[in-house]
Amino acid sequence: MGPENELKKRWVKTLPEHYARWFSVRLGEIHDKEFARIKNVMLRYADLIYLGGEIIHIVEFKIKPDPKAIGQLLAYKQEFGRTVEFEPYWNNKVNLILLTTMHDRVVEELAEKENIIYIIYK
Repeated sequence: MGPENELKKRWVKTLPEHYARWFSVRLGEIHDKEFARIKNVMLRYADLIYLGGEIIHIVEFKIKPDPKAIGQLLAYKQEFGRTVEFEPYWNNKVNLILLTTMHDRVVEELAEKENIIYIIYK
């Protein structure tokens, strides 16, 4: 298990047990990995999606904050609304969360601009 998976495992324990949770979730319209490989389509996988109350939370875990995570989260939000398995939640509010173990001013400012919640978790 890699360090980001260990971080995810520890942080998920802080969530209320009754929250619905989905781990390593494929998002988007393509359902078949083989088709995606043949068509050279990029599949997107969110680290964690959970339903807290009526709000969907999409979480990306990074040991070291990276500006690319901002783009990943924005793509996940876009693709969430195209993922048939989540159709019952398409009208729910979506929060994006970047969870990391350290502060990076540049990444934090980018997250703030995009309304992404930036959490430093030790």
